[in-house]
Amino acid sequence: MDLDMGPSQHYFFQMSVEERFRIVRSVGEECIQEEELLNLLTKKPQPICYDGFEPSGRMHIVQGVMKTINVNKLTSAGCKVKIWIADWFAQLNNKMGGDLDIFFLKADICQLGMDQRKVNMLTREYCDDSKRKNKPIILSHHMLPGLLQGQEKMSKSDVSSAIFMEDEEAAVNLKIKKACCPPNVVDGNPCLDYIKYVVFPWFNEFKVERKAENGGEK
Repeated sequence: MDLDMGPSQHYFFQMSVEERFRIVRSVGEECIQEEELLNLLTKKPQPICYDGFEPSGRMHIVQGVMKTINVNKLTSAGCKVKIWIADWFAQLNNKMGGDLDIFFLKADICQLGMDQRKVNMLTREYCDDSKRKNKPIILSHHMLPGLLQGQEKMSKSDVSSAIFMEDEEAAVNLKIKKACCPPNVVDGNPCLDYIKYVVFPWFNEFKVERKAENGGEK
């Protein structure tokens, strides 16, 4: 599936390279390498960005919301996003008759989760060893943790650890109430992660309702 710019997104031509870089870079928790990304955006108005996911079973908010946020950022900065869907992954494992997935799509940027960092780094190493040009830039996005304690990654197998796109409001509220949210702890706090990576990018604000005697609304 190719996601190209719509008519309203052509304003990126009026943006500076530095502004486009800031938007694209904001997608990734890590970028390898930033100077390569800046150089790419300087030389290529519409770089190709590769992403892929397996919507097997139920789709959770990482695939349904975070991916939308990230793709919108990338296309607003002029990127053409190519998403490789699950039904092709079996063929990719056979390397498409010799073509590697990333090279087959002619990707300039690999925008995948931090859990795919190792395989993406192998792609860059392969380019170095084979003297192949157009080494892809690796833009690795943050991995949302599960809602329960000690879950580094949201899991579909444990329905209480993830919020799914078809969850009713009551189910979401119950999961949030049961979520791990230790007081005065920021690192590894799933509730704060959801606010930072889902709520703020989508709604720009987050309100906490409290009684007046407890400090009021924040």
